[in-house]
Amino acid sequence: MKKNRPYIYLLLCFFATVLIFLVKLILEEPIKEVLQEAVVGFIVILGYVVLIYRIRKTTLKSTFYKRLGTNENWHKRLFWIVFILLKIVITTFILRVVTLYFFDDDNSPIFGLPLFAIGIGSSLAVFLVYLIEGFMESEEKRVTTMLNLKEYENEKAIANYNALKKQLNPHFLFNSFNSLAGLVSENSERSEEFVQELSNIYRYTLSKSEEMVVTLEEELQLIQSYITLQQIRFKDHLLLHTTIDQKMLKRYLPPMTLELLVENAIKHNVIGKVHPLEIEMYTEDDHVIVKNKYVPKSRPAESHSHGIGLKNLTNQYKLISSKVPSFGLVNGYYIAKIPLISSET
Repeated sequence: MKKNRPYIYLLLCFFATVLIFLVKLILEEPIKEVLQEAVVGFIVILGYVVLIYRIRKTTLKSTFYKRLGTNENWHKRLFWIVFILLKIVITTFILRVVTLYFFDDDNSPIFGLPLFAIGIGSSLAVFLVYLIEGFMESEEKRVTTMLNLKEYENEKAIANYNALKKQLNPHFLFNSFNSLAGLVSENSERSEEFVQELSNIYRYTLSKSEEMVVTLEEELQLIQSYITLQQIRFKDHLLLHTTIDQKMLKRYLPPMTLELLVENAIKHNVIGKVHPLEIEMYTEDDHVIVKNKYVPKSRPAESHSHGIGLKNLTNQYKLISSKVPSFGLVNGYYIAKIPLISSET
């Protein structure tokens, strides 16, 4: 689309020049003068169109325009109306001066019918440029959106596969069934609760993995089930503390995000009586924060996969939001900062 833009404007200027040429021929003006005026006129029209195009592009990149906001609103509409009218008026007078200099030998006044005619021509040129640019930009956005959607679907397919693979992982199943076997003989009520929580995890994985985003509230429900299962295994050596702003519960994030972060914390840290794992989960500045003291396991091989899930999560965010997650060590704590997406974005 961008490659075709110069040809479109050259064609537009050519047709405008031909139209003026034919009008002058009908008025029976000398052919030599008409040809000269056509050449100069083509250059003037092309220069005018390029000027309008460049002014528009510069305006879109200006700091003032960006301060009007990212979404369409009445401030932007009013701005464009005033801006376009001023542009037409100013450029009309400039073109009138140019025509007086090149084509008028009779010292005609600057005001009059020629100025009116130039004003109409300027208005048509401006509106055509804005119409063409608007169409091209909408097409570019449509193509970009389709490419992003396709890329997102690929990322989601990888994420879904990883999520299902994790839940069907032999170690996860072994630990779960081993814990269940111990509970059945010790506490039948707890064993029923364990089966229910395990069922909740699989149900969530299968039903929500195809969604683009889910609410924070839904993610927290999953985490509660996941922590309950893990606490059967680690007992009171694993603790989760949540401080969630109720207003943030309806914000969105990709499915399985919190589970990925909690699982990573369990996988990569020592958990025991001496070093209990306490995971803090709280909201702050439109983000959900997952934080835990970093006490790495002595066998680094267990941390080999660390980063694959986080990289996939970051890739998903790049396709659905202007903000991306951040991960890192700060003063001995591993902190994951996950943006919460509002319904307006």
